[in-house]
Amino acid sequence: MNAVRPLASYASLTIAHKKALEKGGFGDDPSSVLLWSPQEVAKRLRLTPQQVLDLTDSLAKDLTPKIRKLDETEDGRWFTTGDARIDAMMGGGVCTGQIYDVCGEAASGKTQLALQLALFVQLPAPHGLSGSTAYITTTTRLPTDRLTQIKSAHPSLSILDDKLALDHLHTSTCKTPEMLIHTLTYPLRRLAQSIASSLHPIRLLIIDSLAWLFRTESDKGLSSSLFERSKFLSHIASLLRGLARDFGLAVVVLNHVSTIFDNDRPPQPAPASQTSSSSSQSGSQQLDQGISYRDQSRWFGSSGPGTRYEAALGLVWANEVNARLMLSRTHFRHYFETEEGRPAKRRRTNGGDPADRAEDYARVRRLDLIFHPDAPPANLDFIVTAAGIKSISDAELATRRKPTRPTMQPHPSSDPTVPLEDMSGITAEELARYAEAMDYRAEDDNEDDLRALDDEKGPDPDVTGVDEQALSALDEREEG
Repeated sequence: MNAVRPLASYASLTIAHKKALEKGGFGDDPSSVLLWSPQEVAKRLRLTPQQVLDLTDSLAKDLTPKIRKLDETEDGRWFTTGDARIDAMMGGGVCTGQIYDVCGEAASGKTQLALQLALFVQLPAPHGLSGSTAYITTTTRLPTDRLTQIKSAHPSLSILDDKLALDHLHTSTCKTPEMLIHTLTYPLRRLAQSIASSLHPIRLLIIDSLAWLFRTESDKGLSSSLFERSKFLSHIASLLRGLARDFGLAVVVLNHVSTIFDNDRPPQPAPASQTSSSSSQSGSQQLDQGISYRDQSRWFGSSGPGTRYEAALGLVWANEVNARLMLSRTHFRHYFETEEGRPAKRRRTNGGDPADRAEDYARVRRLDLIFHPDAPPANLDFIVTAAGIKSISDAELATRRKPTRPTMQPHPSSDPTVPLEDMSGITAEELARYAEAMDYRAEDDNEDDLRALDDEKGPDPDVTGVDEQALSALDEREEG
């Protein structure tokens, strides 16, 4: 379904045509005139047959997509994410004309990726599109401090001017679905049209985040509320596709995840000892379960069978997007080095307690490509640094990683039933405490990659990290 275009976007219509359409009640959807017979249009708009013919010809001219050569469609469509491994996994980077759904738990790096894309799209070809970004937030303002930090720390962004890098970001805040629909229909489209022929047209639209608009609704479990949400999502997706098509921009929508409980998981195969009679009795039930949403959603809503999170907004939104990426936090930390080859220095906040060695490690996160039109499903690990998102290879992770675990004193006696070698001698109570701490759903979001720098001494030139509190604040609103 094509997006409903406002009357002002029809460049071929004359002023007299537009006034007649407004008086005739076609101001909200001028294209619907083409569904009427010429006699009905002439009677309703009070126009002559020739005027009706001119009006319909002008409408058809504006609605007909322009024909382009095939070799022209690929040029200027892709820009880098800022990381070569992520680009390769996504088939070359971020492609215009596509809607990307980036979902993940709190503090998984969604906003970090969005901010990084907002800067790299400004680079000239071949790595960027020399474009600007429209950044729509739903909860807080745009984190410009973090944008400035990424721009200053990443070597590839040094060619961008500090002030112009922020001037090429257009931001707005929408608190309700109705506000978002209005912004996409009128202000954003007018802005994209006004700078379409400039040196930096809009090439990227980011919504941070869409799921938040539907988290505060009352009675959201009722079928009527779900129906209204589906209508909003379909309308928003239609508007996004129209903007991506008309102005050649990429759309990145940040999304949340929900927990998959055991009773939501797909049914397990029946035991081999099951009799043929019982199999025939439950055959129809198993067929129904095999095509149910909970069984199929694991292939487009999560990173695969066995995961405990799936993307929010359900099947309606999954059918509207072209690609989906899922970000998550792992239990590992990665010990990285600076460009000069020296280990990254970081001030410990507990006075240098040896038990807090995990502070010298950056939190390892996982990026899963769930589905994509130009690439197969894949995944990789990454960390968040001052320069943005940096992927790490399996070899690097295997040689320089460390699990996050609470500090526990070894028990005098050794329990041979403990399954992990490095946990020998731990009592059942300590093991339960350990399991609770390892559950990253219950971890404090303020515990993140890197600690704040010493304000009195200023930043250490060897520090590659970011302010931990500032980084966590970007996603803590998603906890809800």
